[in-house]
Amino acid sequence: MREGLARLHHDRHEIILLQVLDRDEIEFPFKTWVRFRGLEGEKPLLEEPAMVRKMYLGNFRKHRRGLEELCRATGAEFYGFVTDRTLIDAVTAFLHRRQVAAK
Repeated sequence: MREGLARLHHDRHEIILLQVLDRDEIEFPFKTWVRFRGLEGEKPLLEEPAMVRKMYLGNFRKHRRGLEELCRATGAEFYGFVTDRTLIDAVTAFLHRRQVAAK
C-alpha cells in the first residue's frame, strides 16, 4: 500500500483514505461468548471476549496508528467514519475539517 500511495503522491494526486468502522470494532464491547464471522470467507469463531479483548484492541490501535503514519509519510489525508453517525453528519464534519485545514 505504501508504494501505491507514494506513487499517487509523486504524481501529485490528492490522496484521501476513509476508514469506515462500526462502533463495536472500535470499542469491542462484548461481554459474553460471541460468534465472530469473517467477511472474506473465514471460518466463524466462537470466542470468550475477555480472552481476546486486550489483544484485539492492541492490534486495532497498532493498525490505526500504522495507517495514520503511512498517510503522514505519503502526504495522504486520513479520516475515520463511524457507522453510528449519519452519513450527512459524517461527510459535513469531514468537509469542514478539510476547509479549516486549507486556511
